[in-house]
Amino acid sequence: MPPNLNTMEVHFQPGGGNDVFQLTVHGSALELIVYLTCQPLGGGCVWDPSQSTWDILATAGRGDQPLSYRLRGLDHDAAAPRYGETAPAPLQFTADDLQGGLYYWAAGAGAVMRYDFGRRARTPSASSASPRPRPAVRRLPRAVARRQQDRGRARHPGPATVEA
Repeated sequence: MPPNLNTMEVHFQPGGGNDVFQLTVHGSALELIVYLTCQPLGGGCVWDPSQSTWDILATAGRGDQPLSYRLRGLDHDAAAPRYGETAPAPLQFTADDLQGGLYYWAAGAGAVMRYDFGRRARTPSASSASPRPRPAVRRLPRAVARRQQDRGRARHPGPATVEA
């Protein structure tokens, strides 16, 4: 992933009774351990690293071998605490930043939106390429519409025909 993505959420399902978690990230120049609790999201948990934690991860992994991460869960209230852990998984950063933005149509906003990469906590904004809102359609009374239609026929007689 590009180092300037600036955020990455870690989603996970806690094991039965797990309420304290240890995320370990290991690389050629890094051994990072983060202790966290479950921030509920849907039926699971989510962790969003702080800017300083993201900077450590992105700097250590930029253009290097993949980092390896593992999550352990613990039930700290049990008389004999037990823990569960995931298998190690890779996390790899590119050497180069991602430049530019992502454009997409937001139907609710009725606009083309742009998300700029490399700017943390930045919300998508309407692009200058967004279409202008159309004016409301106005219906003419039938009599006026018919008169305009008749005038149009007089000015535009239609295609010519060739007779033999």
